[in-house]
Amino acid sequence: QASVHDTALPSERGDLKNRLYSLYPLLRDTISGQRKELNKLASTASRRTFEVPYGTPVARRPEIYFSGSYDVCCSGKRVRCKLATLVSHPAFKLVSTPRGNQSRCGKHVPVCHRDCEGAMRHHVWCIVAPGDTHVTARLYTAIASGCIPVILASVKGAFGRAIDYRSFAVFVDSSDFLVDPEVLVRKVGAINESARLQMQKALLDAQDDVLWSGTRAVQNVLDRVASIAMVGSRVKKP
Repeated sequence: QASVHDTALPSERGDLKNRLYSLYPLLRDTISGQRKELNKLASTASRRTFEVPYGTPVARRPEIYFSGSYDVCCSGKRVRCKLATLVSHPAFKLVSTPRGNQSRCGKHVPVCHRDCEGAMRHHVWCIVAPGDTHVTARLYTAIASGCIPVILASVKGAFGRAIDYRSFAVFVDSSDFLVDPEVLVRKVGAINESARLQMQKALLDAQDDVLWSGTRAVQNVLDRVASIAMVGSRVKKP
């Protein structure tokens, strides 16, 4: 596990203080493990050990993250090109996955070589920008990663009748963004910690509704098919 010598981020260190989360203050005088040898405990206690759940927390970075091509056609062309101009802005972490060898708008954006989408797991905010069309898998990748979507497209999202996307996503009008990209920073910056935590809670709950690994996604598909079929049957009646 990562130690104080391996990383400058305390929340990523694999010592017991971080890996036991909020249980550490309660159990710190009774635990043994990688950095606390068993023989340091009283002999009677050492015969009564048991395992508790633990893990290394995922550090969430505050920058607004985007990974993708900045040279697309059609729906997202202007938005992606404008987004690339923010590459040096301290509020953003922008990386590029260019298409082919030619890159115009994204030529100054650092290229991401591996686990580009996986980096969403390490950020609080993830931009969902239109590409060749307004429909983008990036929305669902952000949801799966627990990263709050910052939507710059006319995205309605799957199962919109059953899911309140505004409870866990930030919507920025793309026409406003094209005039003043700082509107995105102001929108995100206006969300205080309490509201952000509520959004993250709603986001985790929405995973069941949207992701195929969830318990409600299949039912949402069936409900949507049934509603379409009912509308169709009413239209066909004389």
